[in-house]
Amino acid sequence: MSDSVLSSPAALQQALQAVTRLHQLTLEAMLSESRQQLQFRVLNRTAQLCRYDRAFLWQKTSRGGALLGVSGDIEVQRQAPELQSVKGLVEGLWEIPLATWLTAEDFKGEEAAFSEVAGRAQGTAVVWVPFGSGHARAGLWLERWEGEGWQDAEIKALQSLAAGYGAAWQSFFRGSALIACLRERTVRLAALCLLLTVMALVLVRLPLRVVAPCEVVARNPEVVNAPLAGVISAVVVKPGMEVKAGDLLVQYDERVARQDQKVAEQQVAIIRARLQRVRASALQSREAPGEVLALENRLKQEQTRLELAEYRLATSRVCAQRPGVVMLEDAANWRGRPVQVGQRILRLVNPEETKVCIWLPEADSIEIVRDRGVEVLLNADPDITRQAYVTFRSDSFRLSPGGLPGFRTEAAWRNSPGPLQIGLKGHAILYGRDVPLWYFLFRKPLSWLRIRLGL
Repeated sequence: MSDSVLSSPAALQQALQAVTRLHQLTLEAMLSESRQQLQFRVLNRTAQLCRYDRAFLWQKTSRGGALLGVSGDIEVQRQAPELQSVKGLVEGLWEIPLATWLTAEDFKGEEAAFSEVAGRAQGTAVVWVPFGSGHARAGLWLERWEGEGWQDAEIKALQSLAAGYGAAWQSFFRGSALIACLRERTVRLAALCLLLTVMALVLVRLPLRVVAPCEVVARNPEVVNAPLAGVISAVVVKPGMEVKAGDLLVQYDERVARQDQKVAEQQVAIIRARLQRVRASALQSREAPGEVLALENRLKQEQTRLELAEYRLATSRVCAQRPGVVMLEDAANWRGRPVQVGQRILRLVNPEETKVCIWLPEADSIEIVRDRGVEVLLNADPDITRQAYVTFRSDSFRLSPGGLPGFRTEAAWRNSPGPLQIGLKGHAILYGRDVPLWYFLFRKPLSWLRIRLGL
């Protein structure tokens, strides 16, 4: 432009107005309060700087470009054929650094597609305005129809405006590239994790295990049963009391036994005296020898009754056969109670000789590998894991003390745990054969599903 033209008052006023509009549009973009407001101003307010018939706002993505909006439209029909053709052209424009009036030469291999777009609306002239200088993340596609072209001054003004739009854009989309990158990496990481998870479920093998309730019980306890039928006078020991061999445990009521002994002694004395008289007169009577034989047989019977009475009296005091700790619920409940022969009264146990009684639930009756042992966690000491090994497992199930059906299993300690209170409860972990990780995790849900579906 010549100096004469620039020095004319009309040209100076026109240039001043252009600079003012450029400054105003840039300021409005920078003061946008939201991304939607910025997009609206970019699409519609840019017409204050230079006229255009339609504008498309595009954002760069990993797949090329995403349409953000169209000037004058609230809702965008992204699947419209004309938008799809423009989208294919925009994918090759992100390397253009400055605002450019596009020609077919800018689209290598896509000349026919651009010629089709340029032939619409009786001739369409397109200017591409990338935001920022280099590495543009967004851009404007401006169209003029009916064969009207673009002037160099307009292109330069759009280049200046693009710098301001780029700064405003970065304020809202500074983290978009990072977010997109992180999103893409997240997808890849999720796919990798899924693959590793599937491989782990199939290839990783773990020993199948079950957790069952358990209780510390005595090993080889001495059961004290009633030696004869009668009435208990008193249980002289208390629960938890330590006794020695020979200590008195249970006292029977001796009144009946003593009366029977007294009667038997009297009968023996009477028959013995009579037998002596008959023997003395045996030489004077023919019937004496037969009577002697009868009295001798009767004397043996009475002597047997006397021995029985003495035995009952002797066994009315039940003593401990070995030392131990008394296991008894309540000694007072036995006072005056009649008992039968063999009825259990109490037990004597050694606190250092214990074992573990495990009730394996019916649903968890897996094949136990005994070499892998048992881990015992008692409720009283949850921080201590005690090791044991299976010594017995019942082949038939019965009700546990808790009323649930299960298989009784016994385990012995691998190492002496020291004195343990009989009756301590907890949980035992038993191990079976090695199975894939998926079976380890989904054994019970799979069993439940098959039962419900009848598979």
